[in-house]
Parts: sequence; structure tokens; C-alpha cells
Amino acid sequence: MPMISFYLKSMRPEIERHIQMLCGLEVIFFTTEPDARHFAGKVLDFSEKWGFFLREP
Repeated sequence: MPMISFYLKSMRPEIERHIQMLCGLEVIFFTTEPDARHFAGKVLDFSEKWGFFLREP
């Protein structure tokens, strides 16, 4: 289930290494340790046909 969270500006130093740019927006994708292997080394992309999807770089 997708979730949106917001962080205080004062928290930026803690989360900065997790920030990625997506369509000009700074976003953070967190996952659980068991699911991390599905995302490792992938790039989040977007197309009109498929929406958001993971792909090889």
C-alpha cells in the first residue's frame, strides 16, 4: 500500500542520503529488509503506458 509521509526540515540531515529525484520532486522510498532485494540496483521510471515501474539502470 502506498504511503506519503512528510519530514521536518530539521530532519533533513538524517534522511538526506535516502533522497532521490523523481519527476523533479525529492522523494524517499523505504522498504523492509526482506523486500529490499527486489529493489536493489533498480531505477524507478515512469511511462504513460505502465505508470511507475522498476527497471535495470
